[in-house]
Amino acid sequence: MRKSFLLVLLVYILASSLLAQDSYEIKDIQITGMKSISESKLKKMLTLQEKSGWQKLLFWKKADLFYQADLLSDLDLITNFYQKEGFLDIEVDAKVNEITDEEAVEIEFIIEEKLPVLVESVNYQLNIAEASDSIMSEDRLNQFTPDLPLKKESRFRDEDLLSTQSKLSKWLASQGYAYQEVGYNLKLKKEANLVRVNFDLNTGHICYFGSTNFTGVEEVPYSILKKQIEAPGNTYNEEYLRKLQRKIQALGMFQYVTVRGDLDDESKNNIIPIQIDLKEASRLSFKLGVGYGQEERFRTSITVTKLGFLGGIRRAVFFAKYSFLEPYNLSLKVTQPAFIHPKGSLIINPFARKEDEEAYTLSRIGSFINYQIGIGDYLSSYLNYGLEWNNLKTASPSLEDDLISEGKGDYRQTSSTIGLIYDDSEPMFSAQKGWYFSSAFTLAGIGFNSDYHYTMTSADLRKYTLLYQQVTIATRLQAGFMKSLRSSEVTPIADRFYSGGSTSVRGWSRYDLGPKSQDNLPMGGNSMIETSLELRYPIWNIISGVVFCDAGNVWSGTYDHDLKDLEYAGGLGLRVKTPLGPIRFDIASPLSQPGKKVQFYLNIGEAF
Repeated sequence: MRKSFLLVLLVYILASSLLAQDSYEIKDIQITGMKSISESKLKKMLTLQEKSGWQKLLFWKKADLFYQADLLSDLDLITNFYQKEGFLDIEVDAKVNEITDEEAVEIEFIIEEKLPVLVESVNYQLNIAEASDSIMSEDRLNQFTPDLPLKKESRFRDEDLLSTQSKLSKWLASQGYAYQEVGYNLKLKKEANLVRVNFDLNTGHICYFGSTNFTGVEEVPYSILKKQIEAPGNTYNEEYLRKLQRKIQALGMFQYVTVRGDLDDESKNNIIPIQIDLKEASRLSFKLGVGYGQEERFRTSITVTKLGFLGGIRRAVFFAKYSFLEPYNLSLKVTQPAFIHPKGSLIINPFARKEDEEAYTLSRIGSFINYQIGIGDYLSSYLNYGLEWNNLKTASPSLEDDLISEGKGDYRQTSSTIGLIYDDSEPMFSAQKGWYFSSAFTLAGIGFNSDYHYTMTSADLRKYTLLYQQVTIATRLQAGFMKSLRSSEVTPIADRFYSGGSTSVRGWSRYDLGPKSQDNLPMGGNSMIETSLELRYPIWNIISGVVFCDAGNVWSGTYDHDLKDLEYAGGLGLRVKTPLGPIRFDIASPLSQPGKKVQFYLNIGEAF
């Protein structure tokens, strides 16, 4: 400690003699001498910050100012960080070069790591409170410990030590030991740069779940809540409490749900009641939406939600929307949660909708019956059956000739769909990490004398990777195909694949890619593939930027994906963060057809 103090004092004196004044701009920061820690990681923690690579393009934005107090603070930060990483003898120095004519400084941090402290051994002492305990044993402990972060011959890091202690504690709690205690002691061999780590695991008595107590329940029936809970007497398990919280929250009736074991640290009673605190959501709510998009133009919507619809925990959501592409869209969705299975929901969804596209106008009226079930924390599946009566009007006689086998404009259609969705991406609205995957298979034409018989398969894969300082790489791959099951039929024009537009291949207008009629109107196709790559980066406050490249196309035939026909587009965009999602402005140019004009897009929400 005395050595570190003298070093900091020396740097302070040197910095004071080098600089005639504080408040010069920081032109450049370099860190040299490090071997085990990356420069980017060290720079990220500093108080003093230079302009990053992309920020240097913003010539109007001033660089941060240099202050000697911040320099001393950063020397301390680097020293403490290295010591936590196992380098107890770390030495950190700094050089400050004053550029008087630019009123700026260049800073160099010089690091001498020396040898790190290594873990000589990790020992676990298991102290079982009950001699007759058959749940816990040395063998079970030995099966768990190999995956712990702190390992023999690894560099001794504070983070690994604390993480290992936490994981041991959670593991014991998951085995039924609610009052477990995990401590450790260290035996440091300074001359050899080795440390011996000893963990003491005191299990305490095995605990069991007791009765369940609720607070905040007003109108939701207790009988429904109790169905979500296992009978008393099961072994205490904290993971069960977390799952129970998610199950009750998924009922959709509460503003918040907290679930905890009612532990008594004084008496350490091994029968632990479950305490569930709830706050019920408003039984009736309204939401009004108004916006503008480049494709939908002016749009407005209203959503009315009624909880406890016709009693119980049913909810009904009425949705009405108007936009240029949908002159009307009316939908009533009635959901029965916990149907058949605690994670299952039955949804009945009658609707009436008009779609006004360039090539056709379609009026739909019908209903869907959907059953969806959660399989895990991020995985869900659904089964859907739909029946609808449609009226189709094409935009030109030539388009009718191309679609002659569709017959009359009034038709009945049924469809059955099974789908799978995996989504662990976060945060909502503008994901920075995680995966999203969805796939669906549709069989159209089962029952009710449906006029169309076809199959459709589609998949959508997305990956979000956070690089550093909110810079994110986002990628997407979509593909699908349709096939008519009768030689005398074609697939319905409204259900085909289309490409081009603000959430598709930017650089083309809506549905501009793919097969066209004699009048150059989009007809859609039976095969589709699209892919996108975006680099998302912060600019200032709530404003961020995007550089992107899209590719894709649509083909008439089934299984007709030909990568040689892919069209490419690239562009730039701005995002403005709002509580409802980012406002998105994109400019895209068709790279594979340079003669086409540049496209502009204004919308709410990321492209994917």
